[in-house]
Amino acid sequence: MELDSKVTQRVSGGGTWGIDEFSGEQQLEVVVGNEHIPFDLYRDKGRLLVGLTVGDPDNMNWCVLTRQSKTAARP
Repeated sequence: MELDSKVTQRVSGGGTWGIDEFSGEQQLEVVVGNEHIPFDLYRDKGRLLVGLTVGDPDNMNWCVLTRQSKTAARP
């Protein structure tokens, strides 16, 4: 994803994930095909947040992943 919120690449398909440690911090690593995507793990008010840094890490631009519930349409 670019800083203007445009998606530059999509990854889909089967893969694996695991918790790794990098520079003393835990991160979630998702592997799909040959793509290795590290996600940062943070705690905020007792909740676990999963996200990734967009652009230069010094600029603190962070994309937080959120869950959306899909409600089935009722007849």
